[in-house]
Order: sequence, then structure tokens, then C-alpha cells
Amino acid sequence: MSPTAPTFVAAVITHDNLRGLRRITATLLTRARARGFEVLVVDSGATPETKAWLRDQAGAIKVLSLPSNRGPAAARNAVLSARPRADVIVYFDDDVILEGHEIERFIDVLAAEPRVALVSGIPTDPTGRPLAPSFSRRPLQPAFAGLWGRWWSGPPYAGVGQLLAVDAVGASAIAVRPQAAREVGGFDETFAPIGFEDLDFCAKLRFAGHGIAVIPDLQIRQEVSVTARKLFGAEYPGLRRSNGVMYAAMDYPIPFAAGRLLRAFLGALLSASASDRRGDALGFLRCARTLRTVVTARRFRRKLRSQRAHNVVRDKNRRPPFGGQR
Repeated sequence: MSPTAPTFVAAVITHDNLRGLRRITATLLTRARARGFEVLVVDSGATPETKAWLRDQAGAIKVLSLPSNRGPAAARNAVLSARPRADVIVYFDDDVILEGHEIERFIDVLAAEPRVALVSGIPTDPTGRPLAPSFSRRPLQPAFAGLWGRWWSGPPYAGVGQLLAVDAVGASAIAVRPQAAREVGGFDETFAPIGFEDLDFCAKLRFAGHGIAVIPDLQIRQEVSVTARKLFGAEYPGLRRSNGVMYAAMDYPIPFAAGRLLRAFLGALLSASASDRRGDALGFLRCARTLRTVVTARRFRRKLRSQRAHNVVRDKNRRPPFGGQR
């Protein structure tokens, strides 16, 4: 690779999932030899067994060790600091099951569409069943078009082989422009040990005028919430990622977020099928504690939104935001 060629880094965040780490790094190393990108594992307070395995791979895998597990936000920020010259950073959780072509698809999208600062695929479980579909929807736009415009701009578009402009994505497998990430202050580390740091990051990017895209025909398979289940139990993933908290984290109007939270809470207490349940009452209380962090983060995102509006007024002829219209 020439000195002027773009620098790509594939960073795997790991804590306590050696089986998944072995699997994903094997795939990435194979692709890295063909494409010429760096494979970096972020040891976020990993177990002794994982640390020993990483030492054995020292010749092939570069390791960035953190003293303790301070959450995925801190791990991703550590990559931003450690690789200041990278043009693209692709982040993977260690429970992602790669086929091998995903990273090239991400890089190609960012090279072709300069308005996009973050790109992902459609997350699915190992069988191909979609996960967290509400993160790629805009459910309020048709009913509240005028109000919607205060928060977001432009309609989405989708189709096989095209891009879907979205408000937010989960961060299990994402490609990011580091320059845009630093512009908005990186990932907020107060969302720890795990939580809504990815939605908060997406909100900051969108309010700063950057595009977020999903490749609709690209599946990102993963074992569901491996780390979250170890930290909080099997009931964690449902309510913790409920629409109510998503709406609050994305700075949607408070009444919408409150309504979704109430619906989630009632669903937690009433009998329902396993697929419909959002979690138990304890999970709802964890949600409420997370909301305290969400509220404190809204002020900075409001500044970004105001600055974006100011820039639009200053330059009426600038290119429209990704997924938007002139």
C-alpha cells in the first residue's frame, strides 16, 4: 500500500467471548491480506484466558489493552485515539459472525458517498431473523411531518443494492469516518458498562449534518447480546433496547418517548408471548436509570442541531444532507 493510500482499521471490541473472538479474527485476517487493512483487537478488561490467547497471536493481531472494562464507548474511543491517521475505522463486537465481505462493502460505501459518516448492515441473529428493526425506521414522520423536520431532515430511500438513510443503527458492526467521530466528541463514555452509547453517537452525527446509512441487502449476523446477558441476565436485551429509550436517546419529543416507555412497562407486567415481551419490571428500572444519562446528554446534541441549522441558513446552496432533498 502506498503512503498516500487510505488507511483502514478493523477493530474488534472484546471482553469475555473468546470463542467469538477466535471466529471473527480468523475471518478478518483472511480478508486483511487481500485488502490491506489493519486488524486491531481492543482488550477491554478481557479474561485471563482471552489475554493468553491474544499474546499467542502477537505476530498476526495487534492488541490495544485497556486496564479494565469501561464499556464499549471507551473501547471505541481508545481506537480513535490510537489510530489518529486512519481514514476509516470499522468496529465489530466479538459476537458478530462475519462471512468476510462485509468490511469491503462498508469501505466501498464510504468511498462512494461522502455525505455518509457511518454505515452498517441489517443486524440478524445466526438464523437470519432481523434484530432491532425499529432502529432503522422513522415511525413518526408520516403522522408528524412538520414536527419531524425540527429534528431530522429528508425522507429515507431503500432498495436492493441501494442505501437506506436512517436515524440510528446498533453498533455491533459499523464503519465510521474518524474525522466525523472526533467532530462530535466521539462516543459518550457515561453510557457504561453498556447501553445507548451507539444511539447517542448516531444522534450527534445526525445533528451535526452527517449521514447514517444501512445497506439493506447486507446481513450482519451476530449472537444476540452476549456481553449484555452476562452482565444483566437473560431478560436484559428486550426492554433495555425498547423504543421508549431509543426515542429519548435520539432526542425525539419527550411525549413520544414517555408513551413508548409506558407501553413497554405495561408489556413487562402483563402476560405476553416471549417475542412480544419487552422485559421485566427490573429491566424497566434499569431503563429509567439509563434515561438520567440520556437527559444529561441532550444539551450537547441540541448545540449540534443549532449549529447545523445555522450552517444551512448561511449556505443555502450546499448539498442536501444524505437521504434529504433540496
